[in-house]
Amino acid sequence: MANPQLNDGFLRIPNDIFRSLVKLRIPGEARQVFDCVIDKTYGWNDTSALISLTDFQDATGLSKVHVLRGLNNLLVMNLIIITQKGNDSLRKKPTSKKEYAINGDSETWKPLPKKVTVITQKGNGGTAKLSRDNNSRQAPKGASKDNKDSLKTCTKTFPSEADAYRLSAVLFDEILKQNSNSKLHVLTDRKREQQIQLWALDIDKLIRLDRQEAALIEKVIRFVTADDFEKGNVLSGAKLRDRWDQLVLKALRNKKSVDSEKSEPAPTSSQKKIACYKDRDGNLRRVDNGAIVERDNNAASPDPINQQGVAGVRAVVLSVVGTMTE
Repeated sequence: MANPQLNDGFLRIPNDIFRSLVKLRIPGEARQVFDCVIDKTYGWNDTSALISLTDFQDATGLSKVHVLRGLNNLLVMNLIIITQKGNDSLRKKPTSKKEYAINGDSETWKPLPKKVTVITQKGNGGTAKLSRDNNSRQAPKGASKDNKDSLKTCTKTFPSEADAYRLSAVLFDEILKQNSNSKLHVLTDRKREQQIQLWALDIDKLIRLDRQEAALIEKVIRFVTADDFEKGNVLSGAKLRDRWDQLVLKALRNKKSVDSEKSEPAPTSSQKKIACYKDRDGNLRRVDNGAIVERDNNAASPDPINQQGVAGVRAVVLSVVGTMTE
């Protein structure tokens, strides 16, 4: 049975450092690396020490990847100070040892960012949760490969007056308007804000990187959310940007079709267009609503002319040559 004694050796740690550590939660691998730094510095009655990655691996039993991740966490928490000796990045293979020291100003220490949950859109119009801390990303259970690739963390916040935020809110509201059964209806105000901020990231790229006008984006959003086919496909800012070229062409074609219908005035009762043609003898004839109105005076039969045929008319239609106004 082990019976450690102070006579066998001990570490002297400043009271302020020790008491501050009691109040601070440090992740497992980061704590192991931190204790190694304490051992190499205070354990040798020194404030700093040259330590290689191999030294950390031998002392903690961690792999190189986990050691690097632990060091990065300690830097984020402002627990240690590293003086670079050979390289600018911890991720490069070291060519020399680096100097490590404990940050003695415990008032500047800070915990790691808390785990956050970001709502993102799945391909079928539902919602998926993304839980992450500063080092890990977890996809929703059962998510497809495409859904996993589309998961994003909202690292930027847009003000409500920004075009990206406004257009994202328009997309959100139009989806709710067109689909009364959408799961977006049950989101709380906080999650709704997270969703809009997430979509705003892609719409911001559409404006800033793809150089698209905000006015055009809004027109396309209103078109696709009202289109019977597209409203089931474009359910996020990412999908809008991904299919932008096809969507904008389809929206513009639809606009031209609507404009052409509006530009052609409907005939009035006093002025309507009548199709006309020339018969075999060169006489101009006319047709009104599919029935021949005029007939040849030399016709063999006085029977009236109707839409089913040209009985009693000697004329043979060669081709429709135009229209005339009555």
